[in-house]
Amino acid sequence: MTDKASGELGKAIAHPLQAKVDRILALNLGDKKDWKVGSIIHFSRFNHIRNKSYVRQRLEALGFTPNLTDTDYRFTGVSGYSSKASTNKQKSSRIKSKLELASVALKQSDLKIAIVEGLLTSGKPVNSSAITADGKLKLKMIIANLKKRKGASIESVFIKEGGESFTIYAPDDVYSELAGNMVRSSLKDVTAYLDKYGEISAAKTGLPAKKLNSHIRSLRVKGYEIETIGVGRKKEAVFKLISRP
Repeated sequence: MTDKASGELGKAIAHPLQAKVDRILALNLGDKKDWKVGSIIHFSRFNHIRNKSYVRQRLEALGFTPNLTDTDYRFTGVSGYSSKASTNKQKSSRIKSKLELASVALKQSDLKIAIVEGLLTSGKPVNSSAITADGKLKLKMIIANLKKRKGASIESVFIKEGGESFTIYAPDDVYSELAGNMVRSSLKDVTAYLDKYGEISAAKTGLPAKKLNSHIRSLRVKGYEIETIGVGRKKEAVFKLISRP
């Protein structure tokens, strides 16, 4: 930005939030000259700043690199870190579950009831990672049709990790065998997970965010005290258990 109103033409104007971000860094990591490669700043330190987009921009400009889930930033000394490069790095390093590895990435031409049903009835999970947004909606409708009209027992898990966002659908028995510690979408299973680990999020469990939010509302009605933390435009909410009824 340039200060054209002052007599010093061409003088750079700092972003209004720059001083706040820099002060938080100084309070947590000390003077900039003392920062060591590998030093970590947790993104939660900036929770009171609403403009999370600028915070990320400033951190990357100062040489910080986000981890896979954007929960903290590590000082690498590489300024102006590219978000595009970050996404590519995340995609290449993402660890796939057994369920995902066993699933078939459907193509647009595969979005027909007969094809999807054939794969699922033969015990093959399918996923929507390689199709368009419209294709994902069409697949969702096909799955709903198979459940309602043909009584198919199909489990689904939403994946949002490493810059990717898609859903895996699997026959119930195959899901049980391959899903490992993924959480099913019932209120009972969400409650058990929350009781065991103390907190839950869509990102960690693979549950659809809307479904999880609905279960959290139900638990609060039942008397569970649950705090919502870590909300941001690019960050899924984390629900922390405070007390049980």
